[in-house]
Amino acid sequence: MKKLTVGIIGGNGGMGRFFDRIFKKHGCDILISSRRTELTSKELALRSDVIFISTPVEAALEIAKEIGPILREDQLLADFCSQKEAIVKCMVENTKAEVVGTHPMFGPTVEVLKGQNVILCPGRGTRWLEWLEEIFGAEEAVLTRMDGKQHDTFMAVTQGLTHLMSVALARTLQRLDINADEAMKFATQVFRLKLDLIGRLFALDISLYNSLMGKNPYVPGVLNVFRESLDEAFSKASNPDDKIGLDFLSDLRDFYGDFKDKALSETNAIFELMYSGKK
Repeated sequence: MKKLTVGIIGGNGGMGRFFDRIFKKHGCDILISSRRTELTSKELALRSDVIFISTPVEAALEIAKEIGPILREDQLLADFCSQKEAIVKCMVENTKAEVVGTHPMFGPTVEVLKGQNVILCPGRGTRWLEWLEEIFGAEEAVLTRMDGKQHDTFMAVTQGLTHLMSVALARTLQRLDINADEAMKFATQVFRLKLDLIGRLFALDISLYNSLMGKNPYVPGVLNVFRESLDEAFSKASNPDDKIGLDFLSDLRDFYGDFKDKALSETNAIFELMYSGKK
């Protein structure tokens, strides 16, 4: 069987380097192009069986338009962008190659795929989609297929809203003039974890978070629901009438069902690790 060549445009970034290791492990040759390589995106595309675009979505859209028309039907054009609807549509419209939108739901600081969520958004064809599922499945990733619109709607919650909540809490502490080091002195276990998540956000690439919050068209709708939920939670959960507050919280507890017990176990394990001094 012919040895496959995987080309990664933007492959010198963290996610590109991570998947460089994964595909090499499965016997593929790897080509890398970036602004710092002599190899151009078009040259990489012509020499590869599988082409991944590993750049911010704005750049990915331009790259897809540039290389898509020169690809053959037996090649795969894919991406690692955090938003999927626009890039999958763009790739399908600009190439005859098979198309798969790929979103690894983790940052490049992880070491293995095992247990990590990877979302695949089929665009055209099934041959390479099944090949990707075979490789990622062999690495014990958790794979989910969905279309680009559904993906972006979910990401408006799991990424957009999540990061907006962290930013809003950070701004609240700033306005109250409570720095993180001082807050740690009176933090509960839960609040300490929230402070760590804020610190993590600002320790990484803030341009990525800005894109996740500002460029996903479904974030505003989710944020409106959150604002309404915040007002409702304030009026009910903190209501002096215990029955109103308990009824509200009981309804939410029922909604989360058995998940609450799993969450308690997992967070207890996190807290034990945080306070045990283990690395």
